[in-house]
Amino acid sequence: MVNLQFSVLSDKCLRDINEDACFAERKGNYSVLAVAYGLGGHAAGEVASAIAISALKDAKRDCDSPKIALENAVLTEDEQIRAQSEQSHERRGMATTLIAAFG
Repeated sequence: MVNLQFSVLSDKCLRDINEDACFAERKGNYSVLAVAYGLGGHAAGEVASAIAISALKDAKRDCDSPKIALENAVLTEDEQIRAQSEQSHERRGMATTLIAAFG
């Protein structure tokens, strides 16, 4: 087994709040590393990035396929972000990027 070490550095730059979220964990027989960040000019980026990372954390732990686990997590977070964006005027149009690796 490979011993994986990681660190995270996030900077809010010119924004009032930090919209970044990250995650790294061993899940069953594989590891997941992910970074999500809100899109500039879009509402509630910090909420959207938190939803994306939360979906990865909740990905089925006993899934034998990292590919399927990642696909399911992305579909779940997309549905949740869209739903919250449609339900709240303050969150309308919220979006995030998501970079994730399972392996």
